[in-house]
Amino acid sequence: MGNRVLLIGGSGFIGRHLLEACLQRGYEVTLLNRGRRATRYGVGVTHIVGDRRRLDRAVLAGLQSGWDAVIDTCAYSAEDMSIGRCIPTRRYLLLSSCSVYGSVTGSQLTSERSPVDSSGPARGKLDCERLASGLPAEVLVVRLGLVTGPGDPSGRLTYWVERCLRGESVLVPAEPDQPVQMIDVRDVAAFLAVAATSSLCGTVNVAGAVATFEETLRLVSDATRTAPSLRWVAGPVVLRHGVRPWREVPLWLPAGHPYRPHMRTNAGRARAAGLTLRPLAATVEDVTQWHRSDRTWHPEWLPTGRERAVLAEAG
Repeated sequence: MGNRVLLIGGSGFIGRHLLEACLQRGYEVTLLNRGRRATRYGVGVTHIVGDRRRLDRAVLAGLQSGWDAVIDTCAYSAEDMSIGRCIPTRRYLLLSSCSVYGSVTGSQLTSERSPVDSSGPARGKLDCERLASGLPAEVLVVRLGLVTGPGDPSGRLTYWVERCLRGESVLVPAEPDQPVQMIDVRDVAAFLAVAATSSLCGTVNVAGAVATFEETLRLVSDATRTAPSLRWVAGPVVLRHGVRPWREVPLWLPAGHPYRPHMRTNAGRARAAGLTLRPLAATVEDVTQWHRSDRTWHPEWLPTGRERAVLAEAG
């Protein structure tokens, strides 16, 4: 059999793709999660049902056999890391986030040595990173940038797919040259599967290639086979209507926004360690085909009525 890998999580967006990537590499995979999602894991996958925060004796016993690697996909607070010392493993990969860097001065995140924000919204992730660094294993902290792809529940890319498919005028408050940096979940999964048995340790940023907003929308237009009427409205006009960047209009970060440099994250260490990126066009095409099968409207997206009001004022 292949290397023995334990995935903590494994049923969410990234976890499902990671499971597939590990199986493709011939790993012997066990999942530990609460079993709340109705997911079929396939032949040869062992599933341990348990809550990482409240492990009973039977679950603990099942984790004691030892692992070549643990990939932790769902640690969000210090409490989540109590499981770390209960699992004998050679390597421990912790999925973190580039949001730990908080607000950034300058135009980009230059490296993994950029200052982190211990009081920011991702302080729980930093607690997890700190506790992981003390584990008796080879530890790799993977700070993810913006991840998308088929099955992405965030709606950040599918917002623009849906708006183009609707065939109406589309409000675009971003500047055409605003950077947009997304990475395909399948590329993330492939990198993690390789890193599970490599010697890479420390911290690594994993992010995609940088495109402009205009380039991104052109790819969405091509993938949807539409010719949308894109209305490029100045950001201040849109902000006067109380529209929330990023949440109501995904991917939009106004000029001067403290998180805008996150759309230029340096992932050179990951690329040197084997990270490969498929063309953004391929990701957009696949996300479009996936979204066509389930055209849901995300609850945080800008309502059509408010969008029309902004466009009416803009003239």
